[in-house]
Amino acid sequence: EQINAVYKNKYAQKIKILPFGLDEKMFSPAVNNSPSKRLINIASAVPVKAHNDLFRAFKIVVEKFPDLKLECYGRDDNNLLASLAASCGIEKNVVLNGYTKYEQLPLILNDSLLYVLSSLHEAENMSIVEAAFCGVPVVSTAVGLAGELTENTVLPGDYKALASKINFVLNNYEIEKQKSLSRIPELHKRFSLGITVNNFVELYKSMTKLGS
Repeated sequence: EQINAVYKNKYAQKIKILPFGLDEKMFSPAVNNSPSKRLINIASAVPVKAHNDLFRAFKIVVEKFPDLKLECYGRDDNNLLASLAASCGIEKNVVLNGYTKYEQLPLILNDSLLYVLSSLHEAENMSIVEAAFCGVPVVSTAVGLAGELTENTVLPGDYKALASKINFVLNNYEIEKQKSLSRIPELHKRFSLGITVNNFVELYKSMTKLGS
């Protein structure tokens, strides 16, 4: 719609949307897994990731689920998140892990109840795709590809709606978990590494034909 508005349909029909892909062998559901009572967020401590909204939403959530932990992964070079959690009064429920190696992410995701993304905007966002490949329920702002992965999305910046969606998933967890697991075969058709690489190869081939 934005492309149509700017270019008045001149180029819209030529646009191809090709997402980056994931290794489905690396990111897959754990067998016979009982996840810990924790939510996961993987994002560097930069303004666009809106940790302020995430923490304010989580403060509402822990009023109903006081045993929950929110585990945050990602670079925080200026140590901003600890003071932010303290200002929200949730420092006892927030665990700040900093940067973690990529190969550890499948284990981290599979040991979580759900993945939460609070970003103000995204191009794609790989972390929610990684979570979805593991069958982890996703609650997200309506950014990037979130709408293709889950119906549990809210407008960016609406922390109260984000809290409400998190509570909804937790209150209906078995149903939401099964929905997430059932989506995996379709997600593989769109986001698996082999398919996405082939899509890019075909795109480059089509561009070389245009130039010949």
